[in-house]
Amino acid sequence: MVLILALSMAGCQNMANLKRVPSNMEPKLRNNWNDYSVYKRGGGKSTTALLFQIKNDGKIILPSNWMQIKTAEQLANTTIWSTTNSAEILGQNKKLFGYLIYRSPDNVSIQIIDADTVQLFYFYVRTSTSAGR
Repeated sequence: MVLILALSMAGCQNMANLKRVPSNMEPKLRNNWNDYSVYKRGGGKSTTALLFQIKNDGKIILPSNWMQIKTAEQLANTTIWSTTNSAEILGQNKKLFGYLIYRSPDNVSIQIIDADTVQLFYFYVRTSTSAGR
């Protein structure tokens, strides 16, 4: 109950700061991955999201279970085995911080900390197809 209340209080007012993109951005972002600092949520076969943060243009505070991808090989070996959404991460005055590719069932929100910082909240939603992972 407390988690749901915290999500509704912290995230609802900032849901507009995670703007869904109608097309799948993942192939384009993967092709230009060197333009970003790239992070994944989860390890191995349980990857649930990829974050492409624009380099040197603000800070995204991530939960501790996100790992940075540093090589093309690491990125090539990272797959989200689920239907995904693509979204822009926006801060104050709609400043673009980067892009998030994430599992459709999961809940994500962005909180603006200041003009150069946003914080990402990611809530994994267990589904029948993910029960064995």
